[in-house]
Amino acid sequence: MFTTSVQLPSGSTQQQTLKVVQKAEDYFLNNEKQNVESVFATVGSGPGGNGQNVARMFVRLKDWDQRDPQTGTSFAIIERATKAFNQINEARVIASSPPAISGLGSSAGFDMELEDHAGKGHDALMAARDTLLELAGKNPLLTRVRHNGLDDSPQLQVDIDQRKAQALASPLTTSTIRCKPRGGRATSTTLWIAAG
Repeated sequence: MFTTSVQLPSGSTQQQTLKVVQKAEDYFLNNEKQNVESVFATVGSGPGGNGQNVARMFVRLKDWDQRDPQTGTSFAIIERATKAFNQINEARVIASSPPAISGLGSSAGFDMELEDHAGKGHDALMAARDTLLELAGKNPLLTRVRHNGLDDSPQLQVDIDQRKAQALASPLTTSTIRCKPRGGRATSTTLWIAAG
């Protein structure tokens, strides 16, 4: 068994994520049908976090005696899948095999963490992350370089003037919606809710 993670840009809908998951499932069940027993997918959670734009797939392989010893290994299947998934432009789809011993093995790789010790802010930190990923992606000694979190997602903060809402006989809500425009700061907006 191995896993495949799917991540679309922030703000993508569950339906968009499902379409990409379906493409990946179709690949495994059609192009790798001689090797793959089944595929189980969950939408809404992934290795980097939760959201409508992420999914995780579990690919169960057929027994060894039903697979070719050269082309039916998980590594060979993942290598072919990686080439196919690189053609999916609307999402990042990554198949990976867990190491035999957790924390050890060639697929475990290594993690790096960036910290903003200079206090330059979130946007500068994200730009540094993107630059690092771009440079690492060009290095032939590194493969499948990616960040292990979710991209920023839009947020909106709405402040309800409860006195005005009550004066208009409007039902009050207790939900909070937060929004941060791309490249900007979260803004506070007063919203009047009028019952019709």
